Amino acid sequence: AIRIEYIGLAFLPSLFVLFTLKFYRNHGAKPLEKFALLVIPFITLVCVWTSEIHNFYYQNPYILTGGPIAAFMFERGFYFYINAVYQTILMAAGVVILSILAVKSEGRRRLQASALAAGSILPLLNGVLYLFEFVPEGLDTGSLALSAAILIYAIALFKFGLFELLPAARAL
Repeated sequence: AIRIEYIGLAFLPSLFVLFTLKFYRNHGAKPLEKFALLVIPFITLVCVWTSEIHNFYYQNPYILTGGPIAAFMFERGFYFYINAVYQTILMAAGVVILSILAVKSEGRRRLQASALAAGSILPLLNGVLYLFEFVPEGLDTGSLALSAAILIYAIALFKFGLFELLPAARAL
Protein backbone atom coordinates (compact mmCIF):
# COMPACT_ATOMS: atom_id res chain seq x y z
CA ALA A 1 0.00 0.00 0.00
CA ILE A 2 2.89 2.37 0.75
CA ARG A 3 4.26 1.83 -2.74
CA ILE A 4 0.96 2.94 -4.26
CA GLU A 5 0.65 5.85 -1.80
CA TYR A 6 4.08 7.19 -2.77
CA ILE A 7 3.20 7.37 -6.47
CA GLY A 8 1.30 10.51 -5.50
CA LEU A 9 2.95 11.49 -2.24
CA ALA A 10 6.49 11.71 -3.61
CA PHE A 11 5.43 14.05 -6.42
CA LEU A 12 2.86 16.25 -4.66
CA PRO A 13 5.20 19.08 -3.50
CA SER A 14 7.02 19.22 -6.87
CA LEU A 15 3.75 19.39 -8.78
CA PHE A 16 2.51 22.03 -6.33
CA VAL A 17 5.55 24.22 -7.09
CA LEU A 18 5.09 23.67 -10.85
CA PHE A 19 1.47 24.80 -10.47
CA THR A 20 2.42 27.87 -8.42
CA LEU A 21 5.10 28.86 -10.94
CA LYS A 22 2.59 28.60 -13.78
CA PHE A 23 0.01 30.54 -11.78
CA TYR A 24 2.60 33.22 -10.92
CA ARG A 25 4.19 33.57 -14.37
CA ASN A 26 1.18 32.80 -16.60
CA HIS A 27 3.31 30.23 -18.45
CA GLY A 28 4.70 26.82 -17.62
CA ALA A 29 8.07 25.90 -16.18
CA LYS A 30 11.06 25.39 -18.45
CA PRO A 31 12.16 21.80 -19.13
CA LEU A 32 15.23 22.15 -16.90
CA GLU A 33 13.07 23.47 -14.04
CA LYS A 34 10.71 20.52 -14.43
CA PHE A 35 13.61 18.08 -14.44
CA ALA A 36 15.17 19.67 -11.35
CA LEU A 37 11.88 19.54 -9.46
CA LEU A 38 11.09 15.93 -10.41
CA VAL A 39 14.48 14.21 -9.89
CA ILE A 40 14.16 13.83 -6.11
CA PRO A 41 10.58 12.47 -6.30
CA PHE A 42 11.69 9.80 -8.79
CA ILE A 43 14.60 8.84 -6.51
CA THR A 44 12.19 8.77 -3.57
CA LEU A 45 9.82 6.49 -5.44
CA VAL A 46 12.66 4.10 -6.29
CA CYS A 47 13.86 4.13 -2.66
CA VAL A 48 10.38 3.37 -1.33
CA TRP A 49 9.74 0.63 -3.89
CA THR A 50 13.09 -1.06 -3.17
CA SER A 51 13.31 -0.30 0.56
CA GLU A 52 13.52 -3.94 1.61
CA ILE A 53 16.83 -4.22 -0.29
CA HIS A 54 18.67 -1.24 1.22
CA ASN A 55 16.58 0.34 4.05
CA PHE A 56 17.34 3.89 2.84
CA TYR A 57 13.78 5.13 3.28
CA TYR A 58 12.04 2.82 5.72
CA GLN A 59 13.55 0.12 7.89
CA ASN A 60 12.62 -2.33 10.64
CA PRO A 61 8.84 -2.65 10.17
CA TYR A 62 6.81 -3.28 13.32
CA ILE A 63 3.24 -3.23 14.57
CA LEU A 64 2.46 -0.51 17.09
CA THR A 65 0.03 -1.71 19.73
CA GLY A 66 -1.24 -0.16 22.92
CA GLY A 67 -3.30 2.60 21.32
CA PRO A 68 -6.92 2.56 20.22
CA ILE A 69 -5.92 0.73 17.02
CA ALA A 70 -2.86 -1.20 15.92
CA ALA A 71 -0.70 0.53 13.31
CA PHE A 72 1.92 -0.82 10.92
CA MET A 73 5.01 1.33 11.40
CA PHE A 74 8.57 1.72 10.12
CA GLU A 75 11.68 3.32 11.48
CA ARG A 76 12.87 6.15 9.27
CA GLY A 77 15.96 5.66 7.12
CA PHE A 78 18.38 8.44 6.20
CA TYR A 79 16.75 9.14 2.82
CA PHE A 80 13.40 9.71 4.56
CA TYR A 81 14.89 12.87 6.08
CA ILE A 82 16.42 14.02 2.77
CA ASN A 83 13.02 13.71 1.12
CA ALA A 84 11.18 15.31 4.05
CA VAL A 85 13.45 18.37 4.00
CA TYR A 86 13.12 18.61 0.20
CA GLN A 87 9.33 18.41 0.37
CA THR A 88 9.15 20.95 3.20
CA ILE A 89 11.31 23.40 1.25
CA LEU A 90 9.14 23.00 -1.85
CA MET A 91 5.89 23.46 0.06
CA ALA A 92 7.30 26.56 1.78
CA ALA A 93 8.50 27.91 -1.58
CA GLY A 94 5.03 27.43 -3.04
CA VAL A 95 3.44 29.29 -0.13
CA VAL A 96 5.98 32.13 -0.53
CA ILE A 97 5.36 32.37 -4.30
CA LEU A 98 1.60 32.52 -3.75
CA SER A 99 1.99 35.08 -0.95
CA ILE A 100 4.15 37.30 -3.15
CA LEU A 101 1.56 37.03 -5.91
CA ALA A 102 -1.22 37.91 -3.46
CA VAL A 103 0.65 41.06 -2.38
CA LYS A 104 1.48 42.11 -5.97
CA SER A 105 -1.95 41.40 -7.44
CA GLU A 106 -5.30 43.09 -7.19
CA GLY A 107 -8.92 42.03 -7.14
CA ARG A 108 -9.85 38.46 -7.94
CA ARG A 109 -6.28 37.30 -8.57
CA ARG A 110 -5.27 38.52 -5.10
CA LEU A 111 -8.16 36.59 -3.54
CA GLN A 112 -7.24 33.46 -5.53
CA ALA A 113 -3.57 33.61 -4.55
CA SER A 114 -4.44 34.34 -0.92
CA ALA A 115 -6.82 31.38 -0.70
CA LEU A 116 -4.28 29.06 -2.33
CA ALA A 117 -1.53 30.24 0.04
CA ALA A 118 -3.77 29.86 3.09
CA GLY A 119 -4.79 26.35 2.08
CA SER A 120 -1.20 25.37 1.39
CA ILE A 121 -0.05 26.34 4.87
CA LEU A 122 -2.04 23.49 6.41
CA PRO A 123 -0.20 20.59 4.71
CA LEU A 124 3.10 22.42 5.22
CA LEU A 125 2.48 22.82 8.94
CA ASN A 126 1.31 19.20 9.23
CA GLY A 127 4.47 17.98 7.49
CA VAL A 128 6.71 19.94 9.85
CA LEU A 129 4.83 18.66 12.91
CA TYR A 130 5.07 15.09 11.60
CA LEU A 131 8.76 15.43 10.76
CA PHE A 132 9.62 16.66 14.26
CA GLU A 133 7.38 13.95 15.79
CA PHE A 134 4.82 16.27 17.38
CA VAL A 135 2.12 14.03 15.92
CA PRO A 136 1.41 10.97 18.10
CA GLU A 137 3.09 7.81 16.82
CA GLY A 138 0.80 5.75 14.61
CA LEU A 139 -1.45 8.67 13.75
CA ASP A 140 -1.35 9.97 10.18
CA THR A 141 -2.79 13.48 10.13
CA GLY A 142 -1.74 14.16 6.53
CA SER A 143 -5.11 13.29 5.04
CA LEU A 144 -6.86 15.53 7.57
CA ALA A 145 -4.58 18.46 6.67
CA LEU A 146 -5.15 17.87 2.95
CA SER A 147 -8.91 17.64 3.47
CA ALA A 148 -8.95 21.02 5.21
CA ALA A 149 -6.71 22.46 2.47
CA ILE A 150 -9.07 21.16 -0.21
CA LEU A 151 -11.96 23.05 1.42
CA ILE A 152 -9.96 26.27 1.18
CA TYR A 153 -8.89 25.43 -2.40
CA ALA A 154 -12.58 24.93 -3.23
CA ILE A 155 -13.20 28.53 -2.22
CA ALA A 156 -10.47 29.65 -4.63
CA LEU A 157 -11.91 27.43 -7.32
CA PHE A 158 -15.63 28.11 -7.03
CA LYS A 159 -16.04 31.42 -5.23
CA PHE A 160 -13.03 33.22 -6.73
CA GLY A 161 -13.18 31.54 -10.18
CA LEU A 162 -9.67 30.09 -10.11
CA PHE A 163 -9.86 28.30 -13.45
CA GLU A 164 -12.19 30.59 -15.39
CA LEU A 165 -10.68 31.10 -18.81
CA LEU A 166 -11.75 34.63 -19.66
CA PRO A 167 -10.05 36.42 -16.71
CA ALA A 168 -6.91 34.28 -17.22
CA ALA A 169 -6.81 35.17 -20.91
CA ARG A 170 -7.18 38.87 -20.14
CA ALA A 171 -4.25 38.65 -17.69
CA LEU A 172 -1.97 37.63 -20.57
